[in-house]
Amino acid sequence: MLAGLALHLWGDGRASHYHGPVHLAIDQRTVLVGDSAGLVELDVHNGEVLTQTAFADLSVPTPLADIQRLDNGDVLLAEADTASVWRCNLERTTCERFADLDKVAGRFLKIHYDESAQRLWVAATHGHRIWRLTPPFDRAHAQLMVDGLAAPNEIWLSPQHTLWVSNTDAGAVQAFRADGDRYVRTGRELDGHTAFTSKRLPLDFAGNERDGWWVLVSDLAYIAKDLIAYDADGTPRQLIDLPAGAGPVAVEAHAMNAFVADIDDFTLYRVAADGSVKVFGDATYRQRMQQLRADHDRYRMVSWVGLAVLGVGLIGVLLVAIRAKIAMREAATHRPEPAPLVAEMGVYWLRPKPRLARMQKQMTVLALLLPLLPIFGLLAVSGDVRDLLWSPELRPWLLGMIVLPLPLIVLIRRMLPQLGSDGQRLYVRHGTRPASSAALVDVRYNERVLWIGDEFVTLRDGRGRAIYEPAHLHQHVETLLPSANRLGQWQMALAMLRNGNPESWVIFLLILGMLALTVTGHWPHS
Repeated sequence: MLAGLALHLWGDGRASHYHGPVHLAIDQRTVLVGDSAGLVELDVHNGEVLTQTAFADLSVPTPLADIQRLDNGDVLLAEADTASVWRCNLERTTCERFADLDKVAGRFLKIHYDESAQRLWVAATHGHRIWRLTPPFDRAHAQLMVDGLAAPNEIWLSPQHTLWVSNTDAGAVQAFRADGDRYVRTGRELDGHTAFTSKRLPLDFAGNERDGWWVLVSDLAYIAKDLIAYDADGTPRQLIDLPAGAGPVAVEAHAMNAFVADIDDFTLYRVAADGSVKVFGDATYRQRMQQLRADHDRYRMVSWVGLAVLGVGLIGVLLVAIRAKIAMREAATHRPEPAPLVAEMGVYWLRPKPRLARMQKQMTVLALLLPLLPIFGLLAVSGDVRDLLWSPELRPWLLGMIVLPLPLIVLIRRMLPQLGSDGQRLYVRHGTRPASSAALVDVRYNERVLWIGDEFVTLRDGRGRAIYEPAHLHQHVETLLPSANRLGQWQMALAMLRNGNPESWVIFLLILGMLALTVTGHWPHS
């Protein structure tokens, strides 16, 4: 019952510390070794490293649950967290989703794809079942083939359509044949109870009905393993004497030989038919695996940093939003604080209410934080900043998140300018910038907006609340407005479009261009 969990702790948890390969796939030309960081391909005859591929380059999520090499060279990768199977071309570093195993299997699963019949066999370790899927390989096209198993940890379909299953907690590798719409036991099995070792639970196996079998058996803790060779008829033949301290985690057969992956270090063993064991590959292979693992660990560290910043940012946004809400409520329900009235060179300057000014600063901080959160969210999902954030698919959104906050911040800063009057003209300025002014005949206004030259001033917010101190506004501004031009809402909007300053037009065109590029997807590709 606990075999799948133990395999995860040993194969993923321990591997993340010891950095060992945990999955093998072999064809006539290559040995493919994979762990949670990536894949290394070796020549099956001399151990020469042919390729190395990081999962970050394939844009495939991890941890890896199983791998299988197809006849055309493609690789099937079973991924545990999303219970998906990906079909990847390692030369082009491209992948596409091949199967969706949601509600078919959990994170502990094994696969076997029958290419000639286009059938995908899936062993659900915790579900104690085996399913067969047909295209398009999803839950709606899954048929239950074997039920009532005891933690199946490996499956293989022979050319004679015999299904071999490592029925771990039952203590045997068992054979099944078709019987109607189900598969049933044939009675043939590779019994884990042998005279060679006290270990009884088969976790992985390889071989065939002609050349014989290789079986990894474990103790009750599902950790320590021995490799046993079986004859073709299922008779235990030999306990393989692996090097002291070896931690075999996966086995695959090639001709009369077996390849064994060690979980404790970057070592592959080649076991001959007579039981002799040799280390396969050279230092180059181990260096490549170490490089993949180091890159993977670095990406994981960046992911944790991104997740931490995302959490802090969300808390910051929440606090700022709460403070802004409180400020708005106080402005509506409490007596407003008296806003200062400053006279400079004969001009009386009205400033926004202090609470609104504080809210403006908080909204500016909010505008800065909100676009950054998705970036750190992406880092939390995947630490591969280089390939993920600058991929053609995400590039427009990344640029958009960087550029779009700028006009938003400008608009927020322009919402609460200083408004002035000398009794004959109206003035407006932002911070320390030079003031703009206009004669009353050139001023346009309505109940909410005042248009002075090429600057607009909001007099009331969306709820009709005054932005400036009402007494000051009435004394220094509203008494002058009968000499100005009163416009309706639509007339004011048209006037603002016609007479908008260059800054407003740049903001408008920038937003329009970003939206157009995002919708059409016309972005330069690297």
